[in-house]
Amino acid sequence: MGKKLRAMVLVLAVLVVLVVIYQSSIAKITGAGHEWLRRQSSQFCHSGYRLRGEHVWHNEDGQTYYVYIFESTVVHRGIDPGIQILLENSEHQEIDRIDVASPHPMIGSSLLDSIHPSRLEVVFHIREPKSKMQCQIWELKDGQLVESEFV
Repeated sequence: MGKKLRAMVLVLAVLVVLVVIYQSSIAKITGAGHEWLRRQSSQFCHSGYRLRGEHVWHNEDGQTYYVYIFESTVVHRGIDPGIQILLENSEHQEIDRIDVASPHPMIGSSLLDSIHPSRLEVVFHIREPKSKMQCQIWELKDGQLVESEFV
């Protein structure tokens, strides 16, 4: 009788472990599915843009932000060529979204972005007609991205 009880307890313990693993897997899948749906919505990526880069920004104010950089795919329904920057808080709620129009040669250029505790830099490496760099810098002030000069 003791061996049967021990075997049943062992089987029950294995079942409990499997259920816990299954529940955590389902929770991860559900969370990933929610994030996928959020990213497919037109509120996240506006029509005519595609996601170019994303970063986690640990700002000097101690807050964590998510920065998404979108680029226009082509001149699409009146959208000027350029990029769009989306800033979200740690709960993925939109704080600010800015459009940065750019001259036509910037389309198809390299886009380098870097995040520093005090600023966000976007550098365009333009290949046509002459190779050159164009840099734009933003700071976070009062919950808004403000274009700034780097000193």
